[in-house]
Amino acid sequence: MEAQSQNHSLEVPEWSLSVKTPESQLSASPSSASLLTNASHNTKPKILLMGLSKSGKTSIRHVIFHKMSANETQFLESTPKIDKIDISNKSFLDFQLWDFPGKLDISHLREKEENTNNSTLEKIFLQARVLIFVIDPMEEKASYAIDRLHNTIIDLLRSTPR
Repeated sequence: MEAQSQNHSLEVPEWSLSVKTPESQLSASPSSASLLTNASHNTKPKILLMGLSKSGKTSIRHVIFHKMSANETQFLESTPKIDKIDISNKSFLDFQLWDFPGKLDISHLREKEENTNNSTLEKIFLQARVLIFVIDPMEEKASYAIDRLHNTIIDLLRSTPR
């Protein structure tokens, strides 16, 4: 049976969230570039939520948009795929939030696609207006996270048209 994309909506006071599955999600594997085909058709501005594993990206998302308490977020599972969430407030906000798994290092995509015209990085950064990179300063890997942020900014600058 062929999987069909479904639109799941969650009503939160003053917010309308919809999570698209399964085609709108990306695997944490760099080889999943073909799943980004729907990304170029969306004209909504994007907010990219990135960082290392267990830095708190998904927890932040759930506290802000799902009204989950901070204590409850410690029971959230790791994000295995890029979650693309449409967020809209009837009159004020209309954007798409992309919650990236911490295990996905997009710099590997750059290395694999040095000579391609329509790269996965371009599709990721297309319509991106904000990059939120979460760093846990208490984590031993904080300097690695700063290096990853630096590489992500370089990839963003190289991938977006001027």
